[in-house]
Amino acid sequence: MSLLERAGMTAERAAELAGYLLWFDVAGQPQHGLSTLPAWLERLHDQNALDPRARPRFEQERGATAVVDG
Repeated sequence: MSLLERAGMTAERAAELAGYLLWFDVAGQPQHGLSTLPAWLERLHDQNALDPRARPRFEQERGATAVVDG
């Protein structure tokens, strides 16, 4: 079981987030990559900061902007 799953995320969502964080590292943007994992875990443990089971959905997408209900 991963650290993200232990913090309340589903296995699917934990794998998605881990993939995004790795992508940022590979893309040369480590400030957005795995180095942010401790902050993610802290937010997951704070009951009011982040809902690990939330499934955001895009309400609108236009050019370089999006409205997300999450």
